[in-house]
Amino acid sequence: PTVDPSSGEPPGLILRDLAFSGTPLDPESRTTGYDQRDLTARIDILSSVNRGQIEGQSRLISESAGLFGRSESVSDWRWLSGAELSLGNLAPGSYELQVRARKYRGDWSETRTASFTVAAPFWQQWWFIALLAVGAFVLIRGFLAWKLRRVRLKNAVLQQHIRQLEEADRAKNEFLSNMSHEIRTPIAAILGFAAILREELRDAHIEFVDHITAGAQRLQRTLDSVLDLAQLSNDQLKIDLSPVDVGAEAAAAVTAMRHSAEKKGLTVRCFDESAGAHAYSHGAHLARVLDILIFNAIKFTDEGGVTVAVSATESMVHVKVSDTGIGIEPSFLPRLFEPFRQASTGAARTHEGNGLGLSITKRVIELMGGSVDVQSKPGEGSTFTVTLRRHANERELDARRAPVRAPDRSTRPPHPVPPKTGTSKTD
Repeated sequence: PTVDPSSGEPPGLILRDLAFSGTPLDPESRTTGYDQRDLTARIDILSSVNRGQIEGQSRLISESAGLFGRSESVSDWRWLSGAELSLGNLAPGSYELQVRARKYRGDWSETRTASFTVAAPFWQQWWFIALLAVGAFVLIRGFLAWKLRRVRLKNAVLQQHIRQLEEADRAKNEFLSNMSHEIRTPIAAILGFAAILREELRDAHIEFVDHITAGAQRLQRTLDSVLDLAQLSNDQLKIDLSPVDVGAEAAAAVTAMRHSAEKKGLTVRCFDESAGAHAYSHGAHLARVLDILIFNAIKFTDEGGVTVAVSATESMVHVKVSDTGIGIEPSFLPRLFEPFRQASTGAARTHEGNGLGLSITKRVIELMGGSVDVQSKPGEGSTFTVTLRRHANERELDARRAPVRAPDRSTRPPHPVPPKTGTSKTD
């Protein structure tokens, strides 16, 4: 309607010619594509007042859909600079364009509106996002299934290899066990005949008989170690624990080894401060452990001697085997109790042994519920400490117990004299 210039009524407005990137807006769908997002519109002012005295404003209300629902945004009113309105690079969503006008500092006219929609590209459509999610789920599931199949296949191959290795290890241990028993019989014959020869030959030939005896005993110790290791590896070694007088066993072991020590000019002494304390152990296996530790101490000691000390606390019995030998390098200590480990090998090896003694010692003592520790300094010697659980009934008898006579081991064959050369302790 035409507005009387003398009245204070606001001017009229016509909002027309909406176009996007030069293409008129479809009046039915009122939707434009994502590639046409630049809006232009024409605003006609219906007033007899001079156009320069008319002020106009516009604003845009947008509504867009997101993953978490729809959101609405209302822009501020903006002053119009002419009869044509331009808005560029509109984001996808639904819009309502609002315009209004007034005479200079007069009342605003009725707001004119135009609604339209800027379509979202296909990659922002809900169906495409859902398709991507499904595709990602299928890909991830397929990848995980593929990885799982590979892991299962590798596990199956690994299990097969483990079974083969276990079978090979069992076969090896059975072979070693059988061979040990087969060879033990002729060794016993060699030792027996050597003992007879030693009694009948003259002094000039006794030295040769001693060499024969020493070689046979060395071979017998190797076979014993191999047999013990095979039993330990197959969990065939069963130890029935019972109260054992540790001090008596230590004294017997020292007595049996004294001849070998004296041939090297060494002293071997036993100090029993346990007052006859008994430990949960097995007499034969404890004797084997003590023989290994004392024999090693003599073998790797050239000057001084070997000391075996037995002590007891309220709950434990300790046996310390100390020597003044060559000691052990700190870098080798973590591997000391591994089977077949020797600090010196190849051309540098100057001590006899197979590297099984300490491994057997540790496993046997652990089967008894005890532990083995070592302290050593190169050039100063080593101390091996065996700790066993004390027999409970012995704690109340320390003051009343009479000295226990050491068991007689005089029938044990003499041990060979360890060589005096060497580099490090390994057996």
